[in-house]
Amino acid sequence: MIEGPVTVFVNNSGLDKSYAIVDYAGYKVFKTSRTFDYVKDTSVPVVTVKSANHDKVVLGFSKPVKGTNIKLYHTVINDESREATATETDYTDEITFTYDKKTKDGLRSRSVKLFLVNSQAEDEKLVDIDYIYVPDQSLVCEVEETPNPNPTPTPTRKASTHTKTPAQTPAQTPAQTPTQTPTHTPTNPPTNPPTNPPTTPPTATATPVVDQTCPELVTDPQNVQYCCTVPEEGFIYIVFSEAMNEDQMLDKENYQVSIDEGENYITLGDDAITKVNESTVRIYFEDIKDKNIEFGVIIAPWVKIAPITDLAGNKLYGSDEPYILESIDPEYVCINEAYLIASNKIKIIFNKEMETVELSDIVIQLTTQDLVYATGCESNTVNFLGQTEVVLELPIDEEDGEGEPIYIYTAEITSSVSKWGSKLTPGDSCMINNE
Repeated sequence: MIEGPVTVFVNNSGLDKSYAIVDYAGYKVFKTSRTFDYVKDTSVPVVTVKSANHDKVVLGFSKPVKGTNIKLYHTVINDESREATATETDYTDEITFTYDKKTKDGLRSRSVKLFLVNSQAEDEKLVDIDYIYVPDQSLVCEVEETPNPNPTPTPTRKASTHTKTPAQTPAQTPAQTPTQTPTHTPTNPPTNPPTNPPTTPPTATATPVVDQTCPELVTDPQNVQYCCTVPEEGFIYIVFSEAMNEDQMLDKENYQVSIDEGENYITLGDDAITKVNESTVRIYFEDIKDKNIEFGVIIAPWVKIAPITDLAGNKLYGSDEPYILESIDPEYVCINEAYLIASNKIKIIFNKEMETVELSDIVIQLTTQDLVYATGCESNTVNFLGQTEVVLELPIDEEDGEGEPIYIYTAEITSSVSKWGSKLTPGDSCMINNE
């Protein structure tokens, strides 16, 4: 439908038509019309956990959705051993994910974090009827214990029916024994003897969990993605802890920037904000770039952010007041780890996803103290944490000097660049052991 006024007519052709609308009693509805304004629903479908057990999770959606090749992981994202398979359906408000008991590690009976990952293929993405994407997100569910299908019955004690004959007293002799032998009448059992009712095993269900966790900003540099700047490009990256309401997240009116430590805040200009992913935006602020280029000054900007919400409507830090993020530092790009995986090969793991890796940026000091550059790159991949891993080939074999340290240095001027545009930190070093 096209947005704007829409008029609905009832029995517009007249009441004499055989197809005229009637009520249950057969009375025809008078000819009438109603006009309303149609506005396209651009809200993102909200996802909730409807139920979960050890091998099945049912997700509910606030609007009907469809998609294929959708993945649901638990505990660790992108871990194939913890990946569930989704049912293939047309538009639906409920999707069931199952874990193959033979090949997958199912859920444990505790609080479990789930990761919903949309397809990378455009024609397979999970979307609603208006083609609004369901963003990648994390959810939490409580998985209860699975009941024992064969519970051990509780033993019960039957009421005694034994009749006791009293012993003969010394005063009695066989001759004195009356012809009618007296018997002891047992005490009458209670009218309602206690019994143990049959045990019915409880049904294992997961308590649907409503997201009540307020979003925050990711500021710890130990994370692969966190709030940072790229001064030479004029970029400010704002990273939220979860998927946010996209309309609010991309509304430039919800952000103001200060380059004088909070003394003055400036609104954003046109085309100043770009979506990076469901929980990250990039702000372009020209003054940061200009001062870096002209004066070599690195500005640590402050950003004031309105109380925007996540997909469940929770406000940033649970507050109605704007949040001020102070002194945002440049993105730090470095070699995180390095391993000698063969006599002539080294694996290097960066702390970021890299756009480019230049071999001339990496200097390797061998156990012989020789400084060499890699002669080639065997592989360049991104691991499940979002970090680039490269395997570099050495010009000689490292067979001597076992146990001696190998050092890796970054050049004084580097050109390797992260996905966000920051250069590899120059003059850095990392040590590995030749073992």
